[in-house]
Amino acid sequence: MHALFTLLVPLFLACASAPEPAAPDAPSAPAKAEPMADRVTVSSPRARAMPPGTPNSGAFMTFHNAGPGPATLVGASAEVSATVELHTHVEEDGMMKMRAIPQIELPAGQDVVLAPGGLHVMFIGLKGALEVGQNIPLTLSFADGTSQQVDVPVQEIRGHGGGHGKHKGKGKGKGKGHGHGQH
Repeated sequence: MHALFTLLVPLFLACASAPEPAAPDAPSAPAKAEPMADRVTVSSPRARAMPPGTPNSGAFMTFHNAGPGPATLVGASAEVSATVELHTHVEEDGMMKMRAIPQIELPAGQDVVLAPGGLHVMFIGLKGALEVGQNIPLTLSFADGTSQQVDVPVQEIRGHGGGHGKHKGKGKGKGKGHGHGQH
C-alpha cells in the first residue's frame, strides 16, 4: 500500500500544478473599450461672430461616432467665456426657448448635428468680441472622462439663434428656459 501511495502522490501533485489547457472556443480577455474622444470626430465647427459688449454666443458642429457603442458629450470648456454649456431649443407656450442640458447622446455609427435653432454649445459671459477669422480652442468632455480639443473658427452665422447675444443664462445648468422674445 505504501508503494502505491508513493506512486500516486507525485502523479497527483503533477496534475494539480499543471496549467489547465484553454478551451478552443474560450473568449480571450475582453478588449478595452476605445475612449469616446477617440471614436468621435467633429466636422464643420463654427462659432457665431459677436461684437464687443455682446454677452453670449453659440457654437455649432457635426459629431460622428464611429465606435461600436454610444458616446456621450457631457460638457465643454473654452477661455472665451465665463461659462460654457450644452443647450437645446424647445417650444414652450408657442415660443422657442433655450435650455441647458446635461449631455448630448452620440449614437454609434450616426451623425449628430449642432445647429442654430437646435442643439448647440453656448458661450455665456463672453470675455471679448468674437471676430470673424478668430479661432476658439474648445475642449469637449465625454462621459468616460476623455476629452478632445477642437479649433472652432468664428464666422458670420445668420438664421435662427439671434437671441444668443441676449441670453440670460447664469451658468448653473439648471435647465431654465430663456425665450428669444422675452428678454
